[in-house]
Amino acid sequence: MDDVPPLQLSMVEGKDSIMTINSDNKLVATTKGDPIHSEDITWAAHPSGPIDLEQELENHFRVNNPMPNEHLFSFQKGCSHSPLSRKVFLNRLKVAAKNASVPEPSGHSFRIGGTLEYLLAGVSFETVKVAGRWKRDAFLIYLRRHAQILTPYLHEKQQLHASFLRLTMATSSVG
Repeated sequence: MDDVPPLQLSMVEGKDSIMTINSDNKLVATTKGDPIHSEDITWAAHPSGPIDLEQELENHFRVNNPMPNEHLFSFQKGCSHSPLSRKVFLNRLKVAAKNASVPEPSGHSFRIGGTLEYLLAGVSFETVKVAGRWKRDAFLIYLRRHAQILTPYLHEKQQLHASFLRLTMATSSVG
C-alpha cells in the first residue's frame, strides 16, 4: 500500500466523512461523531480469522482503482465509479445470503457481531462502549435490547456473563 493517495469514504448516506491513509498505512477518519477532529482507524491481523484485511484492501485498490478525489470504497460501475453506499452494500449482502441459502443479515447485525466479537475476546464493556462511540445510556440500552442474542455466547464465560447481567439488570429503567 505504498504511495496510496488520500481517498474519501461515505460513512452514512447523505453524510460524508473523509477518510485518508497516512504514511504509516493507517486509515485516518473525520467522522459524523466528531467532524472537526480526525481519528486513526487501525486494524490488526486475526490469526484465526478467515480474512486478511490489509490484503483485501489492497485487492480492492487493484480491482476498483479509486481515484484520489473519490470515496475510498467506490467501485467500478460501467465507465465510472460509484461510492459504496449502505443501501448498495446491504443489497449485495441480501443477494449473497440468498445465493448461500443463509438468513439475510440486517445492517445492524454488524454492530451486534462486532460487540459480541470484542466481548468474547475479553475486551471490557467500557472499552467496547468507547470503541463504538456510544454515549453511556445508548450503550446500555443497546446491550439490553440485544441480550437475547448476546447471552448464550456470554454464558460460556461466567465472569463476563455476570458483568453483562449486572449492567443489563441495572439499566432496566433506562430506555
